[in-house]
Amino acid sequence: MNKQTVYIAHAVDTEGPMFESLTATFDRINDHYGISLEPSKETIRRLRNHEIDLDGKEELVAEIVREDMIGQYLESWDQIDLMHETIMSESWRNTLSDSLGKPYVLSWHCMDHVNFENNPRRRAMGFHAVYEYYDQLLRDYHAPRDQINWHFHPPSISRDAHRQSCGFNINMLHNEILARRIIDHKWFPVANRPGGHYETYDINLWLEAWIPFDIAHQFTGDPEDIKRIYPIPGRFVDWRGAPTDWRIYNPDFYDHRKEGSLKRSISRCLNLRTRYNNMNEKELERAFNQAQNGENAFVGVTNHDFRDMVPEIEEFVHLVRKVSTKYPEVNFQWVNVVEGFRAALGMEKKSPPKFKFELNSEFLRMTSDKDIWGSQPFLALRTLEGRYYRDDLINDEGNQWTYSFDVHSIALNALSHIGVACNDDIGNTIVYVYEQKSNTWEEKNLHQDDWI
Repeated sequence: MNKQTVYIAHAVDTEGPMFESLTATFDRINDHYGISLEPSKETIRRLRNHEIDLDGKEELVAEIVREDMIGQYLESWDQIDLMHETIMSESWRNTLSDSLGKPYVLSWHCMDHVNFENNPRRRAMGFHAVYEYYDQLLRDYHAPRDQINWHFHPPSISRDAHRQSCGFNINMLHNEILARRIIDHKWFPVANRPGGHYETYDINLWLEAWIPFDIAHQFTGDPEDIKRIYPIPGRFVDWRGAPTDWRIYNPDFYDHRKEGSLKRSISRCLNLRTRYNNMNEKELERAFNQAQNGENAFVGVTNHDFRDMVPEIEEFVHLVRKVSTKYPEVNFQWVNVVEGFRAALGMEKKSPPKFKFELNSEFLRMTSDKDIWGSQPFLALRTLEGRYYRDDLINDEGNQWTYSFDVHSIALNALSHIGVACNDDIGNTIVYVYEQKSNTWEEKNLHQDDWI
């Protein structure tokens, strides 16, 4: 008998090492709840035991200073390396096998920490700093089903590396990061994990232009979760009104939390062992019930690589296995994010688009043999001086686009590289990079093997 399936993807918000001083922890309490306390380990102990009167906020503050939430951050790449000796171990992953006996899988959503003036959390700064670490890690450990995806924190007006703004329109940094990833690493994202666990109108439309898969929303329907996140509802993690089951939906043009007519697929993704929106037995039972009733469910969970993920993953796997015993007619299967979307949406394999290019000193013209995701490919430019830009193309008829080298843009001989990248509607990714010096195009295809 064919069984229904719960597909489970672990999408890590991959940000590299992080440090938080004792004073910074108390600053965070003050930022969230307007409570000023004298920083000390003794105060931490008393807060954990609810021994300080906080006018009804004792439980909320106790969650911030939980023993597994502070004081155990991985503060260096050496400490993260040590965690990965277990995380990336084939034998360890095999002990966490799914219903089909397949090992645990992880998707690493890597972000860049750039354009900041203050870095009190000692983040790994620089373009590609986190990406290059994980790209090499997956090569070293031969983890073919693990994948790297997209994660971005819109920078704050304060220029503090541990803070973020509401939307992308504060600057064009996200476009520069992608231009660099395309040209420097022949990489382009197909799946998003939102920074701060939330999206806004401008983020919604930017994602709709480039990225088909969005493992994002965290609405639980629990008003207590909204209180735990931030004193001003909606400032962070604002998915109020999104579905509370485990179906994938297409967002609305004006409000990404509502179902609408946009093409992008948004799935639900809850936290592991944090202050709010946590995965629990009730949420997993919803997913298994959904599958038992004939509809495949796509479950997402997330955490951060700057905490020891080993106990968090083991605890989560134990919970999944516990719930699965109640549903013997339902399989659960570990997937990477692309595998999960494709399986849950019933997508079928097809070959990616192929491009032809015509390039001269006046224009670049590109033609695709198939439809792509969005209205145009992502165009990345690198100047001879090493500056990176994204620019828009002219949309010609059919699957054809043109870029004009003129006084309003840039001359071809001022460029060292040109990058062109896009996805299609099933998540095939295609990247082309032109090098002016050698007058050659290089092509790279991603995600053609992410099927289960």
